[in-house]
Amino acid sequence: MLFDKRDVRKICIDDFALKRGQRYGTIMIDLETHIVVDILNSRDCEKVSDWLKGYPNIEIVSSDGSIGYRKAIDEAFGDVIQISDRFRLIKGLSDGCKEYVQERFGTSIVIEQCETKGQSDGTEEIISKVLSEKEESKLI
Repeated sequence: MLFDKRDVRKICIDDFALKRGQRYGTIMIDLETHIVVDILNSRDCEKVSDWLKGYPNIEIVSSDGSIGYRKAIDEAFGDVIQISDRFRLIKGLSDGCKEYVQERFGTSIVIEQCETKGQSDGTEEIISKVLSEKEESKLI
């Protein structure tokens, strides 16, 4: 597919293994059209930076935050907006939520037993059964 380099303004760059542990490549995807713009057979900072310099209209680059890509982006542009990719954003958010919950509530939450007025919904029996089965499985 042909496209004009001047139309590419927002890209995502990420690495992938050509041969795991030995050779890696870099893929560039247009964030607006989701079209693969290019694939490099390297993730070397200098090669990525040279590629980026060929796209002068880039305003935003999304990446995994690796030092190599960050350095390549800085060398190519200096003033472009760098953002984390979707995976890193979601991971950071979920890690932050987990830390908050652990700090706020500690490692365990105690749920007090509710008294019902002479009626049983069967919950106590189910809990007793599950607990006794759990204890029995420890003995086996």
